[in-house]
Amino acid sequence: MKTFIQVTWHHDLVGEPVEIISEIDSGIERRKIEVYRDGQVGFADSIREVRGSILSEGIMPTLEEINAQDEFTGKYITESEFEELWSRYVSTAEEDIR
Repeated sequence: MKTFIQVTWHHDLVGEPVEIISEIDSGIERRKIEVYRDGQVGFADSIREVRGSILSEGIMPTLEEINAQDEFTGKYITESEFEELWSRYVSTAEEDIR
């Protein structure tokens, strides 16, 4: 079963994303978007890893487990919301790296 999550990471770390958006299928991360404080975007899927983004190995934690950590605030999003974000952010990132 596919789920889609959007997680805000509350931190002051330089070079780490502040938003992580994932497509998860049967507990495995299939696609990921990482948005950085400066507006740059990284992403990963089964064939591409852009700006240091990589898919998580193994089974992803549940949204409840993610939200149990104080530095994360996550929510489920719909597949259509994910696809709209994927289309927007991936095209932006691809233009930036050309």
